Amino acid sequence: MNRVAKNAVMMQVRMLLAMAVGLVTSRITLQQLGFDDYGSYSLVWGILTLIVFANNTLTNASFRFLSYDNANEDKLVLHNTFAASKRAHLYAAIAIIFVAETIGLLYLIVWANIPVERVVAVNIAYQISLIIVAATVLQSPYCALLIAREKMNVYATIEIINVSLKLGLVYLLLLNGVDKLILLSGLYAALSVVVYFIYRIYCKKHFEEVCNSGNTDNNKCKEILRFSATDLYGNAAVSLRDNGFVLILNSFFGVVLNAACNIATVVNRAFSGLASNVLYAYKPQITMSYARSDYGEMSRLVGKSSFYSIITMGLTMSLAIAFMPSLLRIWLGNVPDNAVVFTQLLLVTGLIETVYNPLVSAIHASGKIKALSFLNGSLYLINLPIIIVLYLFGHPAYVAYICLIAVDIVIWVSTIFITKSVVPNLSISKYLLYSISAIVISILPAILLLFIIK
Repeated sequence: MNRVAKNAVMMQVRMLLAMAVGLVTSRITLQQLGFDDYGSYSLVWGILTLIVFANNTLTNASFRFLSYDNANEDKLVLHNTFAASKRAHLYAAIAIIFVAETIGLLYLIVWANIPVERVVAVNIAYQISLIIVAATVLQSPYCALLIAREKMNVYATIEIINVSLKLGLVYLLLLNGVDKLILLSGLYAALSVVVYFIYRIYCKKHFEEVCNSGNTDNNKCKEILRFSATDLYGNAAVSLRDNGFVLILNSFFGVVLNAACNIATVVNRAFSGLASNVLYAYKPQITMSYARSDYGEMSRLVGKSSFYSIITMGLTMSLAIAFMPSLLRIWLGNVPDNAVVFTQLLLVTGLIETVYNPLVSAIHASGKIKALSFLNGSLYLINLPIIIVLYLFGHPAYVAYICLIAVDIVIWVSTIFITKSVVPNLSISKYLLYSISAIVISILPAILLLFIIK
């Protein structure tokens, strides 16, 4: 089995275990917190995730430069790149906490639709959750290095430990006499600090470029930050779409529908994660093949990553959509209103994004990301005013998800044209052959199964 296949298997094992544990964790959390507190906790993380998008941009930049420099096998350059990445993430952590304690806190206090009796508890949970944010940002360079060095087995093992401990921690919610929302936030914050140190200690022990990484090449740091700044608009738009939608839903329908929205998001992330893990196994090789100007190999990798990630997402998604009411009832017991239709529609957006994500990886490998960031970013943002108008005209909550699907199809077409313009040697025809065949193969079993049952 080659390295890419081994990495894909390890990432899938990690994701399957994480998905199983995550579904159990979500069920227990919903039962213990109740719809209102569960929805409030979702709102807290909607605000924080909206702010922390900058870290996602920086992590993508770190991964790209670490993978690119790893292809050249120059230890000194790789050392400088990691040191620069580490410093850039420190700056990001400081900036994110500042925004969270000003704009984010102002929104939570003034505009958020929270039950009056839970305002204090939600604000305490918000402050505690900032510890999770800081730990996540600071561990990102180590995660990016593990993926760039193709140590997916280590990354998968640490994440499996993380989700398993989360499952153990939620059982502490069964304790009486404590505010369960605050307790959950505190337990997750403590775990996030532990996981950060696990990443740091492992990388310092096994990777030479991590040792003495305080000596930063300022030019490299500026290069990473410049790349991040270019990508910032696109990532901000994605974050605004995903989390701004949560805030809009809260304003029009309250925290109960936030609970339904969060359930849909948890399911979509679980299924999309299966597909993204396949792509993660290919991403270092895609970037390194571009660094070596091996466009034939790059086209092959993009095509294969498209095929396998779409097959993975499509098969599981189509079967899940077909039997969603029963699946949610088995999982949750008491299913919130709109959770079924929200989840079904959001899974469709997950499949569309799985289709074009390999092309996004190819564009990132090239470093020519301006068109991707600004054009696709603007398309993402179009969702929000359309959704607001639809709600103002009295349309039901689920129509927002239909809007997401329509815009995602446009973004797919846009990404194809952008890829052809910035990586002209990449075979788009090969990508389309792999992608379309995978879509057909993955959806047919669910259609046949439904036909047989009926």
